[in-house]
Amino acid sequence: MIGEILFDKYTVVQKIGQGGMSEVFLVKNIKLGNFWAVKIINKYKGEKYGLLAEPHLLKELDHPAIPKIIDIEEDEEKFYIIEEYIQGESLALHKRKANQLEEKLILDFALQLCDVLHYLHSIQPKPIIYKDLKPENILLTTTNKLKVIDFGISQKAESNQKKLALGTKGYAPPEQYLLENVDERVDIYSLGMTLYYLMTGIEPKHIEGDIPFIEGYSKGFTKIVYKAIKNIPQERYQNIAHMKKELLNLYQKTKVQNLDFVKPIMITVSSSEKRMGSTHYGISVASYLKDKGYKVLIKEHHKSEDFLHLQSIYNLILENEVFKIKNIDFMPYDEEIYLIDLYKRNYNYIILDIGEMTHQSKKEFERGDIKLLVSGGKEWEIHSLERALSLLNDIEDIHYIFNFVDHKMYKELIKNMGKLCCYKGAYVPNPFDVTDLSKEIFNSIFRDYVKCNKKATFKNLWKRNG
Repeated sequence: MIGEILFDKYTVVQKIGQGGMSEVFLVKNIKLGNFWAVKIINKYKGEKYGLLAEPHLLKELDHPAIPKIIDIEEDEEKFYIIEEYIQGESLALHKRKANQLEEKLILDFALQLCDVLHYLHSIQPKPIIYKDLKPENILLTTTNKLKVIDFGISQKAESNQKKLALGTKGYAPPEQYLLENVDERVDIYSLGMTLYYLMTGIEPKHIEGDIPFIEGYSKGFTKIVYKAIKNIPQERYQNIAHMKKELLNLYQKTKVQNLDFVKPIMITVSSSEKRMGSTHYGISVASYLKDKGYKVLIKEHHKSEDFLHLQSIYNLILENEVFKIKNIDFMPYDEEIYLIDLYKRNYNYIILDIGEMTHQSKKEFERGDIKLLVSGGKEWEIHSLERALSLLNDIEDIHYIFNFVDHKMYKELIKNMGKLCCYKGAYVPNPFDVTDLSKEIFNSIFRDYVKCNKKATFKNLWKRNG
C-alpha cells in the first residue's frame, strides 16, 4: 500500500500502526505537503465486532488530548479516518525506555488522563465510555502532553451496541467481560491499571492472584491506584471527578515539596448568557487584585477572540502565551494550555473567564476556589438566570452579581434568591479602573471566602405586579 494515492488527495508514506481490525498509515497531502494519519477499518470485521461506531463518535469529539478528525472516507470494504498525526511515542514504549518514572511525572500523566476521561464522561445526553485505556493507546508528545488514540471499542453509555467481550486483558475490569451494561467505572479501572504499570513496570496481563505491591511511591498515590483497580465496581471511585480531585490534591502537595511553589487561588467567572459581562468583571477582579499587590493571570477559558482583539488594539506581543496590560497577564484562548502548567508560573491568582454558563462550561466553572456568576435582571434576561440556577443548584459558594439593574429591581430579584450570595453590580465603564463601590463588593467576596448556603429553593423569579 506504500506509495498508493488515496481519494486523489493523500500519498501513503508508511505504516505506523496495526490492530486486530484496523491499520494506521502516515499519509501526505499531495497539494499542501502536510502529514496526517489515516486509520483504515475493515467494515466486515468492524461490523462483526461492533466497531463501526468509531468514525461517528470521533466526529463529535473536541478535546486537546484527542486527535482531531480531518475527514472520513469510505468505500465498499473499508472506512478511512483521516486525523491529526501525532509525533511521539506510546506510554508503553516510554516506560520501557525510562524504566523508573518519577512520581510527579506519573501524577501529571494521571491528571491529563483524568481530564480527557472527565470530558468523555460529561458528554450529554449520553457519556462516552472509552473501554480500552492502556499505555499502548496513549501517545506522549515531545512537550509531555498525552493524546488518547484508538476509540475502536468505545461506546455511548447504555447504547444498543453489540455486547461483546472486548478489551485488553489486565486493563479491562471483570465486568467488561460479563457482557453487562458497563459505565464510567470501567475507565477508572483501566486508568488505575495504566498507572500501576507506569509505577511497577508489571504488565497486568501477567498478574495471577494477588496484585504485587507498589514500591518506591508515596502511600497517598498507591492508595489512590489500589482503590481505582478494585474488582468490584462499587468499591472503586464512582466517578472520575472524585479520583481527579484526590490526585490533584496529591499533585499540589508534591509540587510544593519538590518545586517550592504554592497552587494559586483559582477564580472562575461565568455569565447567565452571552455578552452579560463575564469578561468585563474578570478584568475588573484582576485589576482589584493587582492593585493589592498580587500577581494575577486572567485566562480566556472559552472559545472567543476577545483577548486577541484586545492584544491587537494595544499592539502587544505574546510572550509565553501571555500579553501584559497594566501589570496584569492576559492569556488568549488556547486549548493546548493545561491549568497544571500555569501553576508553575507563581501567580497568586488565576482568573478563568468561562463565558456563558452551559452544561459543558459547568465543569470548568467548578474548578474555582471563588466562583462568580454575572447575570442581568430584566424581564427578558430572567429565563437565562433561571436556567443557570438550575444548572448550578448542586454547587457550593457561588457569588451572584447582578449587572445593569437599579436598586428597586435588585431588591425584587433577591427576594427569590433564598440564601444565595448576591451583589448589585457597580457601574464600572472601565474595568481597569476599580471604583470604590466595586472595591466594597470585592472586599466582601474575597474576605475569608464568604461561605454561602449550598442550595437555594427558588421560585419563578419574575413575579412582578402589573
